[in-house]
Amino acid sequence: MEQQKKQLLADMEVLDLEIRRSTVKRPTASTIQQAWSEMLELWGYAAEEERAELMSLVVKDVVVQQKNSVNLHLNPIAGLRSSMFGLTE
Repeated sequence: MEQQKKQLLADMEVLDLEIRRSTVKRPTASTIQQAWSEMLELWGYAAEEERAELMSLVVKDVVVQQKNSVNLHLNPIAGLRSSMFGLTE
């Protein structure tokens, strides 16, 4: 009985950890606006290779639905900080 209790507690700890890892905070509208603003500020200064890198930070996947229709799957940006993008001269 004691062994089963220990195993159950261990299993519960594993499940609690999985739940904490899988829970993602949704970004607020202001977080998204800030991230897009920072990216747009950089866009004019970025070389073609840098623009591709910026887009890969935002767009996770492009799925073609029809000849003239696509769905964009965006990367989560909940962890973005205002210092993620920066200008250097």
